[in-house]
Amino acid sequence: MAQARPGGSFECVPFPNERAAIDVGSCYSDFGFIERDLGWRPQISMDEGLKETLDYFEKHSPFYWDN
Repeated sequence: MAQARPGGSFECVPFPNERAAIDVGSCYSDFGFIERDLGWRPQISMDEGLKETLDYFEKHSPFYWDN
């Protein structure tokens, strides 16, 4: 998968124990059922979806975290 935001970085940190009680755990999703039953397929690629998501949060960042 291509980088959605070149130059970005991340840091792996331990998952807080107090959050583990409400975490849904590992999740795997598949649109196979809805594709079979309704003929639905994604309209954009994963890369484009990630880019649009990052663009949105960048534009609206004051509503989500301190800058």
